[in-house]
Amino acid sequence: MLHLRGGWRRERTARKHMHSVVARPEPQDRSTPESAAIDRDRRSRIDAAMSTLSQRQRECVALRYFADLTEPAIAHELGISVGSVKTHLHRAREVLMSSLEDLR
Repeated sequence: MLHLRGGWRRERTARKHMHSVVARPEPQDRSTPESAAIDRDRRSRIDAAMSTLSQRQRECVALRYFADLTEPAIAHELGISVGSVKTHLHRAREVLMSSLEDLR
């Protein structure tokens, strides 16, 4: 049981981090050209990482982190099972986290 609990905690931590990296709003204050360039580079890297996902994974990520829908709502919207939504989100998070690891 301890192993499952640790996995749940890792997943929860990963989900929080993914939300903070991918869905973080653009900063309002771009006081220097350097910070604007960093923001553009960061957004470009996120877009590139998102483009490596399958279409279904991108849909699930967009609905979960940008539209803030629940997994059952995503399943209903896409006409797939909740288990499929969870699988797509898990696999997408793994890909995105490895691609964007240095943004942590």
